[in-house]
Amino acid sequence: MELQEHNRLQRINHLPLELLSHVFVLCDASTDYDVEEQVPRSYIQFAAPAVCRHWRKVALASIALWTTIRIMQPVPCKRTALYLERSGSTVPLDIEVVIFSPQNPGKGDKLENLSTYAERARKTFAFIIKHGGSSSRWRSLGFGTDIFASCSAAMDFFSRVQLPSLENLEVVSMGPWPGHPEDDKMFTDAHRGKTGSKLLFTKPPPQLRSVRLEGVINSHLFGDISRPQLVGLTDIYISFSGRHPGINHIYSMLAASPRLTKLCFNSGDTYPDGDGDTTTTSTPPSPKITLAHLQSLAFMHMLNPVWNLSILQIFKAPALENLELSFWIDPDGSQLLVEYISNQLTQSSPYFPATLNVISFFTVMGETPDPEPLLRAYPNITTLKTESITALLKRPWLVPNLVNLEAEIYDTTELKNLVLGRCGDGLPLKTVEARWSGNGGALSPDDREQIERMVELTVWTRKPFADDEGENSGSQD
Repeated sequence: MELQEHNRLQRINHLPLELLSHVFVLCDASTDYDVEEQVPRSYIQFAAPAVCRHWRKVALASIALWTTIRIMQPVPCKRTALYLERSGSTVPLDIEVVIFSPQNPGKGDKLENLSTYAERARKTFAFIIKHGGSSSRWRSLGFGTDIFASCSAAMDFFSRVQLPSLENLEVVSMGPWPGHPEDDKMFTDAHRGKTGSKLLFTKPPPQLRSVRLEGVINSHLFGDISRPQLVGLTDIYISFSGRHPGINHIYSMLAASPRLTKLCFNSGDTYPDGDGDTTTTSTPPSPKITLAHLQSLAFMHMLNPVWNLSILQIFKAPALENLELSFWIDPDGSQLLVEYISNQLTQSSPYFPATLNVISFFTVMGETPDPEPLLRAYPNITTLKTESITALLKRPWLVPNLVNLEAEIYDTTELKNLVLGRCGDGLPLKTVEARWSGNGGALSPDDREQIERMVELTVWTRKPFADDEGENSGSQD
């Protein structure tokens, strides 16, 4: 009784019930749910009810505290069933499922049968539905795995189920399972079209607005050009695996989402030599699509920039504000893409607006295309993220409206000349984030003090790992 009286007198228990409930929900949102080291007793859903009767009453009445269903253990557990029971029968659910291969198998251990992991995916979704988590309630769905067989089972499930309330979908497939020849063969056969793959959805979810898809094979998304799988979206992120899809398939997808605001294509896991006829020749699909609401466009890790150029030729983005380009190989194709974008403003009907104000420009490896044409074409750039400031040192100054700069720095003299020179000519920068990649130390104390009088400066110094030659880590100076 004394403990109950003590708890009753605590100030936090004088908060309105709605506010205390919101505090619990915020605690859940800020929890780092680690896949390998789960300690359920530390979760707010278990900690709060154990504090006192008042907290238990508030926690059990806070439906939002129980609507995120995370399944990261080998099989669905009692905790999942408990959450589903306390979430009620009508409130939207956020589903997160992760299935990983054994991280530290013993030496000589026999590889588990792939069917075990495919069945695990099927049983997980069936468990959720059986215990009251009907797919009609799913508001968001996240699925991650490094086993292709599990991903294939999940794709089969998505193709059969109705998801009328789904707003956000994230699928991250990092397979095939390293070191498992059967999973590798299954992965290879699927990419080569040797096995039948169903479309992602029988009917696209009507409320779906945002997708992040990594490693999903093309046949699930682009198997039938007359049935686009992504419809009415505002945010699309696709990390392609294998060949790029055909330009006509991308055209069909974009045409089905005219209110798109963010578009990102990541080509880091593609095989550019296998693209074949996926790029257009001289005549792109017509009429051109107008994505009137598109504000952010990113082409990441471009391995076949000619394919990306073909994509640019099928749409206009009159409201575009943010452009991100990261190149990997094919410097000639990369320069062709840069010049194409740069020459748009000379056209009677440019694809991009002159008001484009944020540009990221990086090369992962190989020769870097010259960014100068792009910087000259879009003088209204206010934020630039780049790996080299060489082009910015030319006079007359490029991008006169530039105020924020993030750049790799190899020569501190260049950085000092850029900051002081622009300031002296009445074109001062406001913030500079410099990633020092040169030899020796970064800025001297005197140089740093001089630059910091002009701008808000952050310097990151790259340092090699002691046991990983060639790898780098960063530390803030």
